[in-house]
Amino acid sequence: MADGSRPTVHEGRWTLEHRFESPWHYLPVEVEPGTAGLRVELAYEQTGESVLDLGCLGPAGFRGWSGGARSWFAITGEQATPGYLPGEVEAGLWQVMIGLYRVPPDGVPYRVTVQASGDDSGLLPAVPAAPPVPRERLARRELPAGPGRQWLAGDLHAHTVHSDGALTVPELAVLAVERGLDFLAVTDHNTVSHHPELAGAARRYGITLVPGQEVTTDGGHAGALGDVGWIDFRREPDHWLDATQARGGLLSVNHPFAGPLSWTHPMRRRPPLAEVWHPSWLDKRWTIPFAWWLAWDPGAIPVGGSDWHRPGSDAPPGCPTTWVECAGRDPADVRRSRPSATARCCCATTASWSRCRPTGRCWPGRAGRAPGSAATGPGCPARRARTACSTRAARPWRLPRSRPMRQGGGGRLIGRRAYGRSVVNSGYAPVNGLRMYYEVHGQSGPGRPLVLLHGGLQTIELSFGAVLGQLAAGRQVIATELQGHGRTADIERDLEPGPLAGDVAALLDHLGVGHWITRTGSAGSSRCRSATPATATTRRSRTRRGTRPRPGCPPKRTSGRCARPTRGWRRTRATSTRSGPRPRGRRAASRAGRPAS
Repeated sequence: MADGSRPTVHEGRWTLEHRFESPWHYLPVEVEPGTAGLRVELAYEQTGESVLDLGCLGPAGFRGWSGGARSWFAITGEQATPGYLPGEVEAGLWQVMIGLYRVPPDGVPYRVTVQASGDDSGLLPAVPAAPPVPRERLARRELPAGPGRQWLAGDLHAHTVHSDGALTVPELAVLAVERGLDFLAVTDHNTVSHHPELAGAARRYGITLVPGQEVTTDGGHAGALGDVGWIDFRREPDHWLDATQARGGLLSVNHPFAGPLSWTHPMRRRPPLAEVWHPSWLDKRWTIPFAWWLAWDPGAIPVGGSDWHRPGSDAPPGCPTTWVECAGRDPADVRRSRPSATARCCCATTASWSRCRPTGRCWPGRAGRAPGSAATGPGCPARRARTACSTRAARPWRLPRSRPMRQGGGGRLIGRRAYGRSVVNSGYAPVNGLRMYYEVHGQSGPGRPLVLLHGGLQTIELSFGAVLGQLAAGRQVIATELQGHGRTADIERDLEPGPLAGDVAALLDHLGVGHWITRTGSAGSSRCRSATPATATTRRSRTRRGTRPRPGCPPKRTSGRCARPTRGWRRTRATSTRSGPRPRGRRAASRAGRPAS
């Protein structure tokens, strides 16, 4: 075709009715044979209330997406605007894709201009030169791994100029190398135009670059990891998961709680990865609980992602750092770092962030061996996946040193470490099909042991780490991690108070700590708190013949001291044991149904 042909123009006003009809709309463009280049420009008043996304479909399908990051793009046979696929400009019907991300009540006027050209020169700026290879690299951090395997440090969430990032693929690779990373997943929004550049940049700079795409919608973002091609973000999230897994990749729910970007997609089944560390989670105004409810799955493996875009706007690449145990350094080896019938792999996430609170604690990971999950099992060398946070340089979570321990309390203690000044004996107890993790703090004494039950989605350290030293100063403290929490792997069973209480009761039996919960104080919080009265009920059913144990505290009172039982929980005398401290005073005694002593 001849240069200077008349451009195709679409103009009008997008309204809320258009947005309710569909989030995406398509403007047709007929391209004649002999076209060498295509340039598309979108003009509208860009305010906080008006945000339009831009993309393109060719006769053969997807040709690119830049979202709201650009107002124009160009495609030629040899080159294209980042986010778009270069290649032959086929004759036929093309479509400019407009995403109505935000539309104000009075609508937003727009104008789209498409110019086809028979000469592709001058449509695009020159490609910037690749940066030099860094002269020095940070020393690698070696961790003990299984035979023929190694731990690699990396990041599963980063962006380039192919979406809304600031660096080219080579520049991002250099930054990751300077940060001491072994691998980096490049996950630009709704496009795969960066994939062809990854292999060359990986060879040049000596880093594993994993292909990825952040499937981006207003109902949440998901990271498709692996060389799986383009995932159509316009379809339902179940399709994202099916397509990714069918092509040998992994899908991760990214920043599940992120305000307007929170995960709100219902799915038939959940993705195998969940990004539990992200810069956005520090904003307490955002929809954390609801997003986690929809994003989290018992088989999901916690991963971290910096979501890096540009200096100063996000955490740097590798913060957090995701460690994976791999058989090699190819992108496929990183993607296959998951448990299977023949080999188990481990994943750990570490982070450094100056905004972390001084204690250095953050969200814990969880160990699991569910099919389709990406990382851990108790049989792994690291025994668990953890998320660690420190204001110092990123480093892997320090695992407890295993030392031979004596048989004690009916359980085999397999390690020891310290919280503050209290000595900790830790181990795994086989109870009800679980390998239940527990810790014993302090020395056995004349008083009753104190059982600590952590809150939902918490661990021993996160719930009680700051006070364990004081609690164990004058008595023995037993702390455990319930099903699907911390170092206790999940099993095919619902997280209900009854089974959780049975696990705690079986653990106490395993440790030989008395025969009744009435001899043990208990403290808990959140959802797991409801296991405390249920534990008392479970263990009352196992009392010795000839005794009449008294019921435990009412459900809303979970501490070892119950000064005033609620109505309907009548307390009776036990012939040889007591379920708790005797109510103080005549009024409390009369309410308990017995005379004051």
